[in-house]
Amino acid sequence: MATHIESLEISAYRGIKNLEIDGLSDVNIFVGDNNTGKTSVLEAIQFLCAPNKFNLMQIARQREKYRARMGIDFLDSIKYLFDITQSSSGNYELLIGGKIHEQAGSVSVRGEVETHLVDLQELEHKQGIIKHSLGDETEKVETFYGKIRNDFDAYGQLELFESNTEEFEINKYTMMRWNPKDENTILKNRSILTVDHVLENAFSDLISNSKIKSNAVKLLQEEFDENIADLRIIGGSNGMRYTPVVENSDGDYIPLSLYGDGMKKSLTMLNAIVNTQNGVVLIDEFETALHTSAMKKVFSFLIESARKSNVQLFLTTHSLEALDKMLECTGDSAKKIRVIRLKKKNGKTFSRVMNGEEALENRKDYDMELRL
Repeated sequence: MATHIESLEISAYRGIKNLEIDGLSDVNIFVGDNNTGKTSVLEAIQFLCAPNKFNLMQIARQREKYRARMGIDFLDSIKYLFDITQSSSGNYELLIGGKIHEQAGSVSVRGEVETHLVDLQELEHKQGIIKHSLGDETEKVETFYGKIRNDFDAYGQLELFESNTEEFEINKYTMMRWNPKDENTILKNRSILTVDHVLENAFSDLISNSKIKSNAVKLLQEEFDENIADLRIIGGSNGMRYTPVVENSDGDYIPLSLYGDGMKKSLTMLNAIVNTQNGVVLIDEFETALHTSAMKKVFSFLIESARKSNVQLFLTTHSLEALDKMLECTGDSAKKIRVIRLKKKNGKTFSRVMNGEEALENRKDYDMELRL
């Protein structure tokens, strides 16, 4: 495995202020009470790895994207990336730093919100919006005018712009458009949210690579069903939908949707790891949907896959039992795991970093509740 990100400093992001974490390692597990910032830390790392406008918008919206009904609007989702107390001044700033491949640097976003009377037809032409009504042709619209600044130098896969500053503007009508030519990626990364295994389809990636698929089948055979023989996609003709299926040893096809969430979660995590070679994978509440009896085998398999893919893992958990299983399955490699306990006090976020052996000793000797 690899330690691509060696340290992290979040000066300002959402509710986190002046958080410093040193000594990161191959596997890093964040624990702590609710609202201590575990998920926010993963988001900050996600932006540090890819400080571009599209990724900023994607991170801002990803807590909203699974809502069945309308959530907050696009502009508000951007504003909530910042310290909410900044809203009274109209000026916003977030700053995230760290050391990547022994190189120290930081990324920042600075901006302000202004209200202007705009021509909706012009806005529609400029941003490709579809107006929701045929009302007035003009409207007062709040717009966030911002700049993304990246202080990291070019290395590895990174090809920076001529200038490290990217300007952008966002209002409630903004559309998310990804343009690979404009992408500024420092470190390859993949983020898995708590319900991605239910709503995202990792199957096509898994079966397109024979080596990846064989690893997935091996994991499913060992932990979920020894009669599993293969993973396939069937259908697609005569108006039929493409259907992910599991083939058993008798040659029968069973839709993946009929299997439990534990299998889907395992496949989703494995897919992210093997498709993010030489990068970073961030998994929020990594134990979600996994039965305790399957945890040790699944975690061992994922750590071994991450080692082979040269992937650094950042995980969060609310489960002390899941943390124990993760630490126990690493054996002699426990020293390479970091357990990072987050705690808030007087509006600031503090961290305590332990290696895996220290965490296990504290847990066994003092029955320490690591998530408090």
